[in-house]
Amino acid sequence: GSYYLTLKENQSDLLEWSYFVSQYMPLDTVIYDEVKCGEVWTHTLEVWDVPEQTTDFPDLKRFVRIKREVFNKRSRETKTGIAFALTNMTLPAAELLRIDRSRWAIENTSHHTRDTVFSEDTSRSRLAAQALSVFRNTINGFLQHLDVPVLRSVRSFSARPIKLLRLLKPK
Repeated sequence: GSYYLTLKENQSDLLEWSYFVSQYMPLDTVIYDEVKCGEVWTHTLEVWDVPEQTTDFPDLKRFVRIKREVFNKRSRETKTGIAFALTNMTLPAAELLRIDRSRWAIENTSHHTRDTVFSEDTSRSRLAAQALSVFRNTINGFLQHLDVPVLRSVRSFSARPIKLLRLLKPK
């Protein structure tokens, strides 16, 4: 099957190889900008063909570098991050960027919301943790289905639970 593997910090040999390869001219490049929460995010994805038997990965075809720059409009600061990935797909850079961005959909719609709204990562609850997770996911999904801002709504419902009950009432 197809794979798109992001390299992690504990893969030092592959990361060292990645920095070496990325010194050369890429085969294909795509740049994608998006504005969110007062920040301008610039994603630059570059692709290199990989010669056969370069690494231990079977059928490895492409090496990918993703550079993310985040410019904060208010503070005028820019943060930069670089990630590397390996794939056996010979897709153009634009398609690989779509695959890379789609990997973040779950993080952005579920995990990030559960952590920022419900403070799930800091929760010390071990008793009924799975039930709490189901409850949080249900509320998150329900509010997203209604297309209401989750954080603002949860704060509002905490102060006025009757508003939430009205939403739950069938029409």
